[in-house]
Amino acid sequence: MRETHSIRPSPRTLGYVRAMLLFRLPLSYSRADAPVSSRIEGTSRATGFGLAYKFRGTSADSKPSRLESPRDSETMTPKHDTSVLFVCLGNICRSPLGEGVLAHRLEEAGLSDRVRVDSAGTGAWHEGEPPDSRSTEVARRHGITLAGRARRVRAQDFEEFDYIFAMDRSNLRDLRQLQPDGYENVLTLFRDFDPQQDGDLDVPDPYYGGPDGFDLMFEMIDRSCAAFVDHLRSELAT
Repeated sequence: MRETHSIRPSPRTLGYVRAMLLFRLPLSYSRADAPVSSRIEGTSRATGFGLAYKFRGTSADSKPSRLESPRDSETMTPKHDTSVLFVCLGNICRSPLGEGVLAHRLEEAGLSDRVRVDSAGTGAWHEGEPPDSRSTEVARRHGITLAGRARRVRAQDFEEFDYIFAMDRSNLRDLRQLQPDGYENVLTLFRDFDPQQDGDLDVPDPYYGGPDGFDLMFEMIDRSCAAFVDHLRSELAT
């Protein structure tokens, strides 16, 4: 009788397989009512609401997106000291504005060559599209240019980025479902750095609203970016 051996994958490998499966199939979710809380680096944070996940079958209107390999990404650049990824739902309103504002403030602080900044979305509906014109306009009024095209979060983002910032609790919950076991970098709400926290740390999605929502979004992101740059300045000085 031939002797057989089974190979048990590590928890980290299983985490990546889970992320790949989630990325390759369209994903829908429904919000539950129970808040989830956690503690990161000694600070109590609300991390979101429970989500019930289910896979949808593909159709002619729904193309499964592929996972890009590291070769496809924009990471083949000189090593930075640290890296930041902003994540919202579609990567056209909130996260590209976060990317643009932080890049602008890093340039002013003389840290742009030490910090890599990028953004992505948990969904693929707008993949390849430029930022929403209303985000572009509010950024332009503050002397900031938004560039790039929307993309979906990739499995390797969890390896490449030291800070992954979710714009709201729903985004954070999605990311926590996708993060590999053993992930040790910072994954939290961006407004944890907001000096004017009001109990709700979401950056509200302004997509279906008017211009006032984009102005409010900018204010939240800008002051949080200012505080985060101060944090980075201290971190990079050590």
